[in-house]
Amino acid sequence: RSIKTELSRQKDAVQFKLLKSRLNYNPIISRQKDKTETCSGFFLHWSLFTLRQFPQLLFSVNGGRIGPTIIAKYNQLIVADVYNLINDKENPDNSNVSMHWHGMHQFNTPWMDGVGMITQLPTKPRDAF
Repeated sequence: RSIKTELSRQKDAVQFKLLKSRLNYNPIISRQKDKTETCSGFFLHWSLFTLRQFPQLLFSVNGGRIGPTIIAKYNQLIVADVYNLINDKENPDNSNVSMHWHGMHQFNTPWMDGVGMITQLPTKPRDAF
């Protein structure tokens, strides 16, 4: 290893630690050698967050404000299960959700874009997609 590579790795590790403490950053990293990886367990529900000193109920993914990052190999197939655990009894239409996948190009799969009632039907409460 060169010194430059080692310094770069140390710098990345420091940045990762900063992100982890600020954003509850928990990436899902593929360790499979084949082309299929199952990333099950994207649970959507209400969570209490304090933003600018004010507690607020917000949608969360696995308890965090930001969903986990999926890190996979080039051309690897990702299978993700999304579970809607949101149940708003006062406003049931507010309980339907869809998931948008930032950074993942959807070729010939427009129903995976995450725009509810436009490119896909939203996932109802206590249902999975």
